[in-house]
Amino acid sequence: MNQPTSTTPRRRLRRGSAIAASFATVLALAGCSSSSKSDESKDTTATTAASADSGGAPIDNALTITTPDMEYDVSGSLRPGVGAITMDNTDDVTHMLAFAQVKDGVTTDQVTAALDKSEEEAGKLFVDSGPEGPAPLGTPALVGPGQRSTVTALDLKPGTYAMICFLTDDQGEPHWKMGMVKEVEISGDTATEKPESDGTITLNDDAITMPDDFNGSGTFLVTNTGKNPHAFSVAKLDAGTSLATFAGAVGQTEQAGKSIDVDGGVLAGGVDALLPGQSAYLTLDLEPGHYGYISPEDMNSPELPPQHGEFDVG
Repeated sequence: MNQPTSTTPRRRLRRGSAIAASFATVLALAGCSSSSKSDESKDTTATTAASADSGGAPIDNALTITTPDMEYDVSGSLRPGVGAITMDNTDDVTHMLAFAQVKDGVTTDQVTAALDKSEEEAGKLFVDSGPEGPAPLGTPALVGPGQRSTVTALDLKPGTYAMICFLTDDQGEPHWKMGMVKEVEISGDTATEKPESDGTITLNDDAITMPDDFNGSGTFLVTNTGKNPHAFSVAKLDAGTSLATFAGAVGQTEQAGKSIDVDGGVLAGGVDALLPGQSAYLTLDLEPGHYGYISPEDMNSPELPPQHGEFDVG
């Protein structure tokens, strides 16, 4: 079976939209097994991911995005600098939040028309879109139904940003064709308020190291100390389901061009791709259960990468 690679057009555009290594796309490699790097950056991002019934954004400069019936419904506003972006998935399927700055004058209709032609064509509309697309901003990873993920980016630039969902339904129709393309403006005075941290989750080229006292709750600094991009995605797993099993199921459906909502678990958000030197604050308030975590950026073979693990929340 042919395997997807990290240089596919959709992956490049997703990375340029700060969701390059979405959990589903790269975990398609694990699905294949069951059926058969970048410039350094000193920018920092603060990220919060929490369950749907937990508190809201950790700072005042905040934007909330809900997802009713294949739409992005936006409330609040963002100023440049430190700003929180909450994705609250109120739909009954998983959604993603590709978030990238578009060039001056580009409209939602133009983005949609370009996507209809190709993702490479759409990439031309984004600011600083090179071979790998714009640099990651730090936005929520894939968020399953009933889940909530809040990201507080520390260096948002003023401008117009497009939000896009590239996931598909069971007929292979992308969510953006159903209305999940929208623009939001970032403007005003620069915001500087930041959230706080309770510990460190370290991502590197060999592993993900969790805090010794990690229990699924609190605010943690997620930092990439490696030489390559890494990410931190979380999934709540059903009883008796391993991360590898769930990843394989997600991968098989993604390979088939169908919805990635499968039995065995639900995607619970996390921190998208972090470049070398980037960090993020991840606030978790996980319900009791069994969970898995992984760096989708490191899914380069049919096997799960070393950057993965599982944990229980009592």
